[in-house]
Amino acid sequence: MLDNFSAVEEVIASDSSIRIFDYVDHYLISDKHGHCATIEFLDGRMVSHTGKDLLAQVLSNSIYEESIDEWKKMSLQKTRGEAVSINGSSLGRFIQAADRVSAFKPTGSRAAVDTAFDILEEVSGQKTKGSPTRWSIVFDTKNFRVYFKTIVHSEIRMIDLRKLDFSCQSPVKMIDINEKISGDITDQLKDYSFKLHFDHAVNAGKKWGLETSPEELKELIRFFGEFPCY
Repeated sequence: MLDNFSAVEEVIASDSSIRIFDYVDHYLISDKHGHCATIEFLDGRMVSHTGKDLLAQVLSNSIYEESIDEWKKMSLQKTRGEAVSINGSSLGRFIQAADRVSAFKPTGSRAAVDTAFDILEEVSGQKTKGSPTRWSIVFDTKNFRVYFKTIVHSEIRMIDLRKLDFSCQSPVKMIDINEKISGDITDQLKDYSFKLHFDHAVNAGKKWGLETSPEELKELIRFFGEFPCY
């Protein structure tokens, strides 16, 4: 989708020619024009919400219509002055995020990025007692910037996509997302190295107890490395 389309409407229209095949049933997409849409695959058909049908530009791990219904119900209870209890479930996270996003008044890109990280932290439960999120990422689609932080290194880092050369003639870039750096790290991206990739995969396998031999890892990494560039 990223390689073929630049607008939300094009992605929705592509359903007749390209069908996403994965274990994930729900997607939230956005483009540089500020348009968003939910894409879901329910009972073998694609269901999308965009424009006026997208009441909240939010998505969790629940069906969008069900999430919106629950959000409306909670909003009505608040209006009546009734006590509302929001848990850490998928629907609960949707309600939290929908409330925050709907109330947000944009004052600039940096404020939007900071608010996005704050919402991600809130719905993850990190401000209470939920399990910690391994990493968080925020895309500024208007300015072509990617911001992220990890549980190992909480400093926010930024990659400016406008500074990168995406042509097939330029080398693929990589970086350790836990490296102790901050700010604009675009110029610190390194040319792709099979050895660095392999060493990282071996260490990750040991840490998480994966039963994958070094030879199998090499074969898998080479497989991904041989994808053609067009």
